[in-house]
Order: sequence, then C-alpha cells, then structure tokens
Amino acid sequence: CIARLKDNRSPVSALFFRGDSMANHSRVHADFGDHIGFIWSIAELLRGNYKQSEYGKVVLPFTVLRRLDCVLAPTQEAVQAKLASLSENIDDAMRETTLNLSSGHEFHNTSPFTFEKLLHDPDNIAANLNNMINGFSQDARDIFIDRFGLPEQIARLDRDNLLYLIVSRFAQADLHPDRVSNLQMGYIFEELIRRFSEQSNETAGEHFTPREVIRLMVNLLFLEDNDALTKPGIIRNLYDPACGTGGMLSIAEEDLRELNPRARLIVYGQELNDESYATCKSDMMIKGRDAKNIYPGNSLTQDGLPDMHFDYMLSNPPFGVEWRKIESAIKAEAQNLGSTGRFGAGLPKVNDGSLLFVQHMISKFHQNDNVSRLAVVLNGSPLFSGAAGSGESEIRRWIVKSDYLEAIIALPPDMFYNTGIATYIWIITNRKTPQRAGKVQLIDATDFSVPMSKSLGSKRKQISDDQIAEITRLFGNFAEVKGRVKIFDNIDFGYQRVTIERPLKLNFEIGDDRLAVLKSTTGFARLPKEQQQRVLAVLASLDNAQTYKNRDAFAGLLTDAFTKARVNLTAAQQKAICHALGERDETADVCTDRKGDPDPDPELRDYETVPLREDVDAYFEREVRPHIPDAWIDHSKTKVGYEIPFNRHFYTFAPPRELTDIDADLKGATTRIAEMKRQAVISNAITKGLNPNATMKDSGIEWIGKVPAHWTVTFIKRRYEITLGKMLKSNQTEPDETEEPYLRTVNIHWRGIDTSDVKRMWFTDYEKQKLKLCKNDLLVCEGGDVGRSALWNDEIEDCYIQNSINRIRAREDADTRFLFYWLYFIKHIGYIDMICNKATIAHFTVEKVGATPCAYPPLEEQEEIADYLDRETEQIDALIEEYERAIGLLKERRTALISAAVTGAIDVRHQTQGG
Repeated sequence: CIARLKDNRSPVSALFFRGDSMANHSRVHADFGDHIGFIWSIAELLRGNYKQSEYGKVVLPFTVLRRLDCVLAPTQEAVQAKLASLSENIDDAMRETTLNLSSGHEFHNTSPFTFEKLLHDPDNIAANLNNMINGFSQDARDIFIDRFGLPEQIARLDRDNLLYLIVSRFAQADLHPDRVSNLQMGYIFEELIRRFSEQSNETAGEHFTPREVIRLMVNLLFLEDNDALTKPGIIRNLYDPACGTGGMLSIAEEDLRELNPRARLIVYGQELNDESYATCKSDMMIKGRDAKNIYPGNSLTQDGLPDMHFDYMLSNPPFGVEWRKIESAIKAEAQNLGSTGRFGAGLPKVNDGSLLFVQHMISKFHQNDNVSRLAVVLNGSPLFSGAAGSGESEIRRWIVKSDYLEAIIALPPDMFYNTGIATYIWIITNRKTPQRAGKVQLIDATDFSVPMSKSLGSKRKQISDDQIAEITRLFGNFAEVKGRVKIFDNIDFGYQRVTIERPLKLNFEIGDDRLAVLKSTTGFARLPKEQQQRVLAVLASLDNAQTYKNRDAFAGLLTDAFTKARVNLTAAQQKAICHALGERDETADVCTDRKGDPDPDPELRDYETVPLREDVDAYFEREVRPHIPDAWIDHSKTKVGYEIPFNRHFYTFAPPRELTDIDADLKGATTRIAEMKRQAVISNAITKGLNPNATMKDSGIEWIGKVPAHWTVTFIKRRYEITLGKMLKSNQTEPDETEEPYLRTVNIHWRGIDTSDVKRMWFTDYEKQKLKLCKNDLLVCEGGDVGRSALWNDEIEDCYIQNSINRIRAREDADTRFLFYWLYFIKHIGYIDMICNKATIAHFTVEKVGATPCAYPPLEEQEEIADYLDRETEQIDALIEEYERAIGLLKERRTALISAAVTGAIDVRHQTQGG
C-alpha cells in the first residue's frame, strides 16, 4: 500500500493526494458567509419575542425542514399520485418502501404542502405546517416532533404573529443539494449551532471538526487497509460515538467511495445533543443512507449499539467537559463489570471525560482476527495528566501495554472552531503490522498549516491538501525524521514513581509557642473542657526551659506525668499531644518506631520519577544517596505510571544570541534588543561562569551544553527545599485588625515583589496554615505566568502565599539568587513551558521544579555570579526604562503634532519635507 501511495498513477492517490479540495474549500467558504448571513437575518426577526438563547429552537428546525422541502419538491407530485393508487389494506412497511421509491429518497412526505404553498393560505398556516410535518415518513417525523419539538414553536410563533413571516423568509432560501452541497450544508449547520450555543452559554465546541482534519484522519485509517482500497464489493463499517452533525461519517463515506467506487462503507453514529442528532439524521436521509443507524443519547451511558464491533471508528469527543452528571452510572459499570466492561482500565478525573470515549471505542474492537482501527481527536491533557496510579495514567498504561497505540499526530493550533489550544490525533488499533509491534510513532505537524482568508470562530488555520498528503506519507513510511517524526518502544512511556523518605528528627519544648500550637489542634479541641485544663496543668508543671531532643524520652516523661496526675488519655491522644509539642530539628535524635526503624518525616518526603528501563536501586545510589545520605526508598509506595510528554520529545533548544552581535545591534537600540541582551548576559553567566579561561566539560544535557569542569549538574531539589503555598479558608465579612497579608502571583515581578498591592485577608485557622517567609526565599509562580520568580524582600512580616506559588529555600551550598537567575534563563529558552505540558492550564508544580536540572558552581562562585548579574541587569533594566520613556515621548509627540496640524495650531502649508 505504501508503494502504491508513492506512485501517483495508483488509484490510491485519488484519495491521499488529491489536489482540488482546497479550491472547493475556498468556494465553500465564499458561499458560506452569504447563506449564514441570510439565515441569521431570519433569526433577528425573533428579537423581542424570543430570548437570543432561544433563537436556535426556531431557526435550526426550520433550516432542516426547508432543506428536506427542497429535496422532495421535484418528486412531490409523483408521491401524491402513488399514494392515491395504493390499496387501503397495504401494510405500513410496504407503504413506506413504495412511497420512498416514488420520492427517490429514503424518506417521503405525503402532505400536499410545500413552503411555497403554505404562503397561499396565511389564515391557516399553523395547521397546514403541522400537516406538512405529520406527512413525513417516520424517521423524518421523529426529527421534527421528538427532537426539535417544532409543533410547540409553531404554536408560539403563530400566537406572536411571526409564523407567516418566518415561513416566507425561509421560502426564499434555496437549499436544494444542487445549490448548497452537503459539505456547505454541514458548515452552515455547525456555524448556526456554534452561534446559538454561545448565546446560551453551552459548550459549542462539542459539535465541530474541520473537514480537512477529518480527511487527514480518514487517510490515516484507510492507509493500511489494502482490501478496502482495491477490492470490488468490499464492505466496511464505521462508528462515531459522538457524531455531532455527522461530518466525520459523511466524509469517511465520500472518501472511501472516491478511492474505491466499488467499496461500501456502512456508517453508524450516536449523538447526545438533540439538534445535532436531528441534523445528522436528516443528512443521512438526504444522502440515501439508513438513518436508523444514527442513535440518540449518551453513548457512555446509553450505548445504542451494545453488541456491535467495527472496522473503523472516528471521533472528536468533547474534551475538557465534565461527566459529573453521569458519574454514578459510569462508576457503577466500572465497579460491577471491571475488566469485562468498557471502563475497566480506569476512570479519569470528572472534569474531562475524553478518555472514557477512548475506552468505549476500544470496547468496539473486533474480538476475532479482524482488524479494527480508530482515530480520535483529543486535547493535550490525556497525554500526561494524572500522576502514577491515577485513572488517566492507568488508562494510558493499559492502551500502551496492550500495544493498541499506533501513533499520535500533533496538529497546528487555531484549527478548531471553539478553541485555539493544542490538539492531537491518536491512532489506535487491535492489530499492528509487524514493523509497528511494540512501537509508538509521534509526528509533530504543528507547523503544517496555512492561514484562512477569513476566520470561523476560533479557527484561523487550515491544513492544505499537500500538507495532508505529507503527514500521511510520514505516517505510512514509519521512519524517524529529525525534528518531525520519532519512534519509541512502548516501555519508553512508562516510569516508576518512587517515594524517597528521610528520617523524622524532632525536638520538644513546653513553651508558650508550642502550647499555642497544641491548643489549635483538632484533637485537643475535641477533649472535654475539664480534661483540656488538666492536660495544660500537667504540662505547666514540667520544665518549660528545657529542650528535649529524643522523642521516646520526652514521650516517657509525658506518660509518667499524666499517670501521676491521673489524667486518663488514650495512646493516640498522648501521641497527638507529643507531636504538637515537637518541631523539626536536624540536630535532634531520629524518631523510631517499635521495631527501631526510623519514622519518615512527611514534610521531607520526596518523589523520584525513574524510567521503567532503569533499575530503581541503581538510580537511587547514583542520583539520591550522594546528596541525601540518610534517605531511603519506601518500596511499598512505588507506583507505575505512563505518560506521553509529546512537547518534551520535540523540544529544540534555541540558544540566546551572542553578546557581540547584540552589542552591534544596540547602535539602533530598541527595547527588544535590550531585553535580548539581558537574556544573553544571564545565559552566559549562569552556564559558563565568569572565568573565560575555565576548563569546560559536557553537562550531559543538550540544552545546557558545556559548563565549567568543577561545576555539578543535578536537580534543583538536591540543593533547595521547595514548598507549595496554602489554600486558605477566609472570612471577609467584616475587616478588622487581625487581617493578614496574602501574597498572590500578581505580586511577583521580574525585579521583586510588589508589596504595595498585597491583598489583606482574615483567615480561618490561619496559625496552623501560615507559611513563614524569610529574606531571600525565592517565590516561583506555579500557575499564571508559569515560572516567573522573584526574591522575597522581607518587607512584610509573616506574609502568607497563595497555593499557586512555590517557596524555594536554600539548603547547604546553595544561593537562591543564583537559582533566581537560573530560572529566568530556562524560562526564556522555553524549557519551563515545555516541561509543563500545557493543555489548558500549565502548572510548574513542586515536583516539576524539583526535577529540573541546574548547573551549580561552588557556593562562593554562585554568590559572585549573582552579584555580577545584579549589577549588569540593573543597568540593562535602566536602559529598558529609558527606551520605554523615549517611546512614550515619541507617541506623545506624534499625538501633539497631529492635533496641532488638524486644529490649525501650526501652519503646515510652507513646511518642507523633514522640517
């Protein structure tokens, strides 16, 4: 098949390398605007009587009705004649079949009325229009009555004296297939639904897939099916569980017929949205297809085809959409059926059900030797969301380990009507070819697009025919292409999430601060008041000036004191009191359990991500033990996860420009050039140091390159403590003097913290949740402008930080000012954006920060580099401010000049050029 693809004389090229669809696409869009404009003008007639969010209830069914009216008009008289000749005793099935033959379609209408004839009797237009609807054959009648609810709208329009006006305007629209093709009609329906959905605050994007994306998906599905491509009389079936208005079904059928006119594709679909379902079903009827193959309802909970399996499946299921409404039904099936049901691999988070559709489609694979293949459009989230052991990770694990995943193609942004975010085509099959067995192919097609002459919603780009052909070739050739195609073993996407523990070391005191912490704990608050007082009295009798550095000794002291005072406490209550009086202390003895093993410190707990290919213990001895000698692995908590970090695999490091080049350009300086110099100055100092004669070594990381030989390259978490801010409960009903400063991401700027705009809030239980800040703590945005960072200037005492901010504090041999410049460097080369795997919202989490590599000089050299960069960047910042002030003055002068000239304040008649 691949050989035939490369031969333009092959019949296969008729599908994969046709060159006229872009021309058709342009023509479609040229007519598209006129039709939409006309129909939208009809919607405007409803203003005042209908809310804007209700326009669709009228316009959509009337558009479909007018389309069917135009289709049936040429054969209406033949149907009327055949109806008159039929015996009264004929059974319903034979009657339907006979009248369909007379109409020339898979449906008919026995009513004498058309849109044109309705206008001849204005007084009875409502009754006649209902007669017209009831005259349709069963499938069409169901569309208008059960799905659109058109009789109710007819009554309302008639009551408001709008019905005749609406019918007369639609009668002017010629929607016959000879005038408006099925492709054009699909675009019209989709654009109408998009507009109406937006006005009613619904999820418009559930319905639309660009036609060129569908063609690409069809190409990828059909590419390896030699029988469908060449054999006469071959029959295949195709299913879309979220078929919308039927675009995928229609194009798949058209393309296979174009490729092999003697092949037959039977299409099936299911759709939740009533308007989309009705539109799809009417489109099937017009094309002569079996409309009974289109089912209403939610395919995840009301599978209309529970016992069927399919050769092909295509879908663009709603992504980023909650499935909370059907949560109980989905969980019940998963629990009751397990691996024998559709959702046995796992359940994703309730805020995105796209992976539920993927599992549902896989359940439709043939269970024999027949090949099933599916192509599904997803956003970036299913590639990586969810940690090891989560539902998303387990679903990826199942798909990859079952060797179902064949390829993923990254599409350009701005391709879809409702969103500009990154989207991907997944190709999944139950029978890979031998060369693909155990492998996954990733194709980066993000730059395969051309701009559209006119946007449609959020869609600003389209994929050309040549680009569709090239992506198809790349997929079919199954060979690596630098920067474009990469091929991985299945195991490459698996990893182990290993829990690293460190021993708990606490000291204990009975001072006022520790007692305040004890009083704020939930366990203490639950004790009866009298018992609370007795506990506090016992503690007050002990030495409050002594610091105890052994937990067992201190616990024994407490037990003896409570026993002597006859204060009866459970072992759990005594343990909670002891813990509340403790504070972490590296110089204290290790806390141990009954077996003498060290207790883990939950606040020092860390996680390592180790590729499945690598031995965990060897990794630990090499990467962790040298930095944290007292750490150990808790193997009982190890989890296996799978993710597909697509962006990371195609990330290309673009080094900053050389300083000499930038200095040369500064002769015609602009703000942008100054900013580039700042980036270059930081990049050079932070990776090369200040000694130009230093011996260099390979860092082992491509984007870092060479570093001085005496530097160490390791993860940030080896040298720094990273803590996420708190989600605090607040009560702001009445401001008072107890309000506390609360730092948010908006307060973090390049040169420091803007303390003038720090929000003040009163927090519930704030003493337990306070996160102390110290001078030179580094604050890094987890969300928002991901990775933006600044050093805490200690201007506000006891400031809280938002839960979208990471606090980084230096351990030994580390300087946070140095790390500040390192984070600036990796942010501006795009590394942070790459590792954050943005789907809708990116997060630079504690784990991602900690697992980011950094090149470390000795501490003294870190401080020297930070001092140097402080001086240099302050000068550049001053230059940038000067440029920005100059630009402001130039804009002010331009405004003043225009104002003076147009008001006559200056005489421009004798001004010379340049004067």
